[in-house]
Amino acid sequence: MKTMKVLTVAIAFGSFATAAFAETYGLVMGVNDYPNPTDATGNPFKDENGKPVDNKLSGCVNDAKAYYDLLQKKYGVKAANLKMMADKEVTGEKFVDAVRWLVQSAKSGDHVFFQFSGHGSQIDNKEKASGKQSVIVLQDMRLVTSDFFKELGPLLRNAGISSTFLFDSCFAGGMSKPPATLNEILGLDSMGVMFKKGLKIRPGKNRYLLPKNMVKAQMALANKLAAVSQTVKARSMAGTEATTCFIFASKDNQTSSDVSGPNMQAHGLFTLVLNAVLSEEPALPIGDTVSAIAELLDDKGFTQTPNAEATSADRINASFLPL
Repeated sequence: MKTMKVLTVAIAFGSFATAAFAETYGLVMGVNDYPNPTDATGNPFKDENGKPVDNKLSGCVNDAKAYYDLLQKKYGVKAANLKMMADKEVTGEKFVDAVRWLVQSAKSGDHVFFQFSGHGSQIDNKEKASGKQSVIVLQDMRLVTSDFFKELGPLLRNAGISSTFLFDSCFAGGMSKPPATLNEILGLDSMGVMFKKGLKIRPGKNRYLLPKNMVKAQMALANKLAAVSQTVKARSMAGTEATTCFIFASKDNQTSSDVSGPNMQAHGLFTLVLNAVLSEEPALPIGDTVSAIAELLDDKGFTQTPNAEATSADRINASFLPL
């Protein structure tokens, strides 16, 4: 299989050169416990089949735990440099405080890692060419738009801080740029057989919320996130060299899936495979690894295409995080 050849070649050649960073700081988040929508009288909203809408997920907190462990065990990140947040810890105010901790902890020459697993969505935005903008949904149903992350990466680079952002949520590919078009919402109804150990995966929920189910008032949160960006901007340093890498569980017009199976914990489909691979070979180049996983999922009949992008060839050809 071509996929396995890609992984085999990467293993054979080992990792590409990775810059030596003084410290790595990580912030990992997973939200399963989303509130279910109700109408003005307190009755639950119902779907097209007359069943109450259930926003809750199963694998997102496990995703965060998996990355928390991976960063320590395989990439040597100090426990003191890591923060994990789950469910009701991932609300607007706490999100702002946590991101502020992440960017203020790092200094020039350091690396920061941000991961989010939970619901994603797209909202109308007339300023975008497609008319749509990708967002992640916090536990209190507040939204963080792609604009924040698009801005944060360059600001961190200007401060000499490299960064990696990973999203295992629907429309993840739109978190670094406006989506080009939204042709359709792709579901994950056809579940295949997991490549590793022959695990059978049960069909799971898509990590997607309809915009109508989410909080409308976003100005206060947006202003606070803008303030975080300004604190980074004030640290701009001429002549510094740093990189940014975005890793997405799906394209900007696809949903990402929560999956489970017999004798296995629930996870995001992409996170499940990525952690299985990196736990065995943490030095693999991230670009080739994500491409190989995308090819593998396609071979197994999944309609979810992981992808990655970086600001330099050296970064996309380096390991997931500094070793």
